[in-house]
Amino acid sequence: MSASSSRGAARSPRDTPRRAAAPARRDLLLEIGVEELPARFCQPALDQLAADLAAALDATRLSHGPIATYGTPRRLAVLARGLAVRQADRDTLVKGPPARAAFDATGAPTRAAEGFARGQGVAASDLTIQEDERGSAYVYARKHDAGRVSAEILATILPDIIGALDFPQSMRWGVHDLRFARPIRWILCLFGNERVPFALDGIETSSTTRGHRTLGPAAPVRVPNPKAYLVTLAKAGVVADPTERRDRVWSEAKALAGDLGGAPRHDPDLLDEITWLVEHPLAFVGRFDTAYLDLPADVLVTEMRVHQRYIPLYASAPEGVDSADGASATHAPVRLLPAFVAVRNGGDLNLDTVRHGNEKVLRARLADARFVWDEDRRRPLVSRVDDLRRVVFQERLGSQYDRTARIERLAAIIGESLDLDQHTRALIARTAHLAKCDLATLMVGEFPELQGIMGREYARADGEDAAVATGIAEHYQPRTAADDPPVSLTGIAVGLADRLDTLAGFFAVGLIPGGAGDPFALRRAAAGAIAIILGRGFHVSLASLVDAALAGYTTLDDRTRAAAHAPLRDFLRGRLESALAQRDLRTDVVAAVLDAGADDPGDALARAEALQRGLDSPDLAAVAAALKRVANILAKAPPAETTPLSVNDAAAATLIPSEAALWQAFRQLRPAAETALTSGDYPGFYRLATTLKDPIDTFFDQVLVMDPDAVVRRRRLGMLGTIANLLTRPADLQRLTGG
Repeated sequence: MSASSSRGAARSPRDTPRRAAAPARRDLLLEIGVEELPARFCQPALDQLAADLAAALDATRLSHGPIATYGTPRRLAVLARGLAVRQADRDTLVKGPPARAAFDATGAPTRAAEGFARGQGVAASDLTIQEDERGSAYVYARKHDAGRVSAEILATILPDIIGALDFPQSMRWGVHDLRFARPIRWILCLFGNERVPFALDGIETSSTTRGHRTLGPAAPVRVPNPKAYLVTLAKAGVVADPTERRDRVWSEAKALAGDLGGAPRHDPDLLDEITWLVEHPLAFVGRFDTAYLDLPADVLVTEMRVHQRYIPLYASAPEGVDSADGASATHAPVRLLPAFVAVRNGGDLNLDTVRHGNEKVLRARLADARFVWDEDRRRPLVSRVDDLRRVVFQERLGSQYDRTARIERLAAIIGESLDLDQHTRALIARTAHLAKCDLATLMVGEFPELQGIMGREYARADGEDAAVATGIAEHYQPRTAADDPPVSLTGIAVGLADRLDTLAGFFAVGLIPGGAGDPFALRRAAAGAIAIILGRGFHVSLASLVDAALAGYTTLDDRTRAAAHAPLRDFLRGRLESALAQRDLRTDVVAAVLDAGADDPGDALARAEALQRGLDSPDLAAVAAALKRVANILAKAPPAETTPLSVNDAAAATLIPSEAALWQAFRQLRPAAETALTSGDYPGFYRLATTLKDPIDTFFDQVLVMDPDAVVRRRRLGMLGTIANLLTRPADLQRLTGG
């Protein structure tokens, strides 16, 4: 037996790449040619394609450089730079049986060693002995795996990557078994200037692609190598880089709008959709009759962007205009121009005909909108309240009419809790009464995304108070996480009532979000409620509001409503925690504050901001650390000895100097600290707390808290408990971790 032995930890199996000259590298290009994909499918598919390719290359030991993706509605492409032409060689050290079982007393291999060697394809004489990390000796077989040619591996993994692409909807076509979003028409696959040969459901790879349907040649176009891909497609009329297409659409839209003295609204979602509808964008201006400008701007914009994917133009608007009627938080409202920018997939041949066709389609849609507007305007908004009896809110929770009654009641309670004047409360009551009426209109029936917005427009046309009209629209805000909460008191009160009513009803009937599932968007509703409260810094009790919201469901029994209270309150606390974290507040600060009280979100925010700013002071950080130490001491002491107590003046005379100094400092700050807490002056409270830094440090340096004398021990524990009870009232400082 000539097995070698060496000490040192060994893991099994272990890969040891052999040193060799840097392998030659080539670029890999894969393009999947398809019938036009839906716009929303494209970017997620490219993201998955890049991730899956990277994972597969790494798993097969094929080193590579950056991975880029390109695509249009007709193609999904991925380009891997600098891919090695072959796998790296690999030496694998495979662990076998213990050395004592592998060789007999004479050093000859046993049947165990021979069987292990045979299974690994090596001679028993080539086995080595090494000790593992525990010092136990085992035999190991060293195996050398020569790297395979990359093209062979690619031909195996790429069909699987294509077949694994996941789409919201997939189909099969013809006699093929493959499921894909749309029929695959060609597959281009090049490794350097060589084709990677494989077939997928009868479709053979090639070195050719297809150009633009009208701008490119009818015959397939040869791509000489991956580096020439973008240039080759550009010559064939295809802009394959989606970022370039997007930028081109936006720059052309701005230039065309500028020629008219206007500007487009920057709408990322619309730009993304247009980008994935074309292979060669060409923007052009269309116009419509100025008579339609007396329709609400939101109706015009919705017709243009939702139905036609047109870019609306404004007479004078910054790029950041937020709402469809041209209003933003920092700019005055602007008016629409009777014009739009559309994007053609192709060149300027017969462009006037294309323009007229687009204008004709929009003219018909605007005529329909005019008819719907006029029909809806035949009746005042308030007359539609009774129509809400026929609009279902939720089958177990009644109609929108029932919901309106509950929202009116809850909004009145909110207005009272905010101590608003009678005039404002009356406006809130009117807003709540009308808030859902537009759900019974023809316009919202056609464009559900305009609910609230159309209510505002109909209320304005009916001569309702401006605050009522504004509140009807704003009570839906925030619609998304990026949206601002309502500003008007009518929108705030009704919006909060709306969300709390929804949450209370769904929680009461057991429709509670679980895991990642939230089919009724209750997390969004709860986040919206918290955003509304924090937006104006109002002080309200979540527990009281939850009680009031649940009480509105009179068709449910008391036990059902009571059972929903705690889960809903905890759910709102979770949204509050998320909202505070999104304001760049430290996680431990948020935990400390909410553990001290989460019923008043506005107060919790004020406490968290004050604590985080206060912790910038080393003195407050030191006091917080000392209070954590106090909490640990109190937790270990017998319960009977930890009751906070007040040390009277007579007892104070018996204190040792360091005790007396701490107690005196505390007695001096306590009245001002109590006042600061009562008034919500948390920054002032924490400034007072920092004055205890020196006396509390001296106390712990010189005083044995757990004194053998029971009377002294109780006094000291009581003193520390009294101090801790005050200083931890705004936040449980024990939860602080330092960052």
